[in-house]
Amino acid sequence: MLAKRFLPLLALVVGAGAVALPAGAATTTNRVPVSGIAFNSCAGELMFVQGTIMVVTGKTTDESGGIHFGPTHFTQHGTAIGLTTGREYVFHAVQTNMENDTNGGFARTLTTQIIAVSKGNGPNLIGQATFHMTITPTGEITAFFNHVNFFRCAGG
Repeated sequence: MLAKRFLPLLALVVGAGAVALPAGAATTTNRVPVSGIAFNSCAGELMFVQGTIMVVTGKTTDESGGIHFGPTHFTQHGTAIGLTTGREYVFHAVQTNMENDTNGGFARTLTTQIIAVSKGNGPNLIGQATFHMTITPTGEITAFFNHVNFFRCAGG
């Protein structure tokens, strides 16, 4: 249940990973505006979240033609407002992505940290999650995990 409080916010952060790289780019930086609704189970209400994600990514190709993205860093800053209480939050999220595509295989690891700080006496939201998946060239999934390391309420 604790993981549900930030899943929509995580989706906003992860969704920013869809930013395409120009062909042959070594490093790119993009800024993407985002907004959406997330449930704050600490306060028991929906929040409207808006902000900007800055995506910095690198791309290399090895001698065998393998493509390696990363580390890719997503940094999201913004504000949120409780749709019931009107309570205001400032949030910061950081995600690091490592992605390797080699000989038809695929491996991806994402780590995410989120904090939303109440501007008043409401609870602050803190979270961390890690995702990993490895797929062989034959399509077999040899590793998969999605760990919500912690989501907790603090203060308030």
